[in-house]
Amino acid sequence: MSSNKAKKSGKVGRGDLIAGIRAAVVASGGETISLKKFVAASRFTEGDVLRNFSRWNEALEAAGIGVVRVRRVDDEILLADWGKTARKLGHPPARSEYASFGGFHVRTVKLRFGGPWVNVVAAFRNFAMKRHEWADVLAMLPEHGREGDVRKRAAVARRGTRPEREAKKLARMGDLQISGDPLYCEGISHAPVNEAGVMMLFGAMAAKLGFMVESVRSTFPDCQAKRRIGPDAWLTLRIEFEYKSRNFRDHGHPPDECDMIVCWVHNWPDCPPGLKVLALSEELARLRRESLMLAF
Repeated sequence: MSSNKAKKSGKVGRGDLIAGIRAAVVASGGETISLKKFVAASRFTEGDVLRNFSRWNEALEAAGIGVVRVRRVDDEILLADWGKTARKLGHPPARSEYASFGGFHVRTVKLRFGGPWVNVVAAFRNFAMKRHEWADVLAMLPEHGREGDVRKRAAVARRGTRPEREAKKLARMGDLQISGDPLYCEGISHAPVNEAGVMMLFGAMAAKLGFMVESVRSTFPDCQAKRRIGPDAWLTLRIEFEYKSRNFRDHGHPPDECDMIVCWVHNWPDCPPGLKVLALSEELARLRRESLMLAF
């Protein structure tokens, strides 16, 4: 395995490292290599190097390799690479994720912007604020002042929420029937746990919510329906079904080709203003409150 975590080099002396560096340089055609490339191409870890040398250039000099003094990389290049990594992952990269997918060494980025890793998020926000091409990445960032949520959000994006992880765990146990919480809605006994369940529930609630479904299809957007907006007026809407509203963004759907998201949970506070969101969990709660008020 090539992963650094899989390497078990034990006690490594300076002599072993120097021999390894020389061999890696020869393998690269005699060109000076970076620490990141050396670790990827050898059995040694970054920790092995830093336990024996204070910095990578010192290790190169000890191996008799000429050190190439490179020009300092501009802040904008580092931040652009961080942004491209976020775009690739679909969420702001945690430090460990950038180490795997980023184009520069984590230490280079971290030291450049100082302090904890979350400072990179704030630096990227300032860098990208006036650049339209980074609008999609800016939309992934936590609210200003809550940059510390990056690590938590990255972990959730990778592993899913606790209920989602539990559902996947149960699914791996065999051919089990998994349901949501009891719903007590006419014709539907349990809450949806996926997009298909949202579609079924919307069909059951459509009339009460003032909708008339015209067509459903397998391509985007999922549905075309009319919604009553007055005594003699109906508005035609293009609808996309999602379990959570933010899945619309994660799936890469174009907002200008859809009028409404129908979901179970609305978790996308930065949803484009022209895109309406109908959360069935909230509508069901509203209908229950109204029925209780009528009962009294």
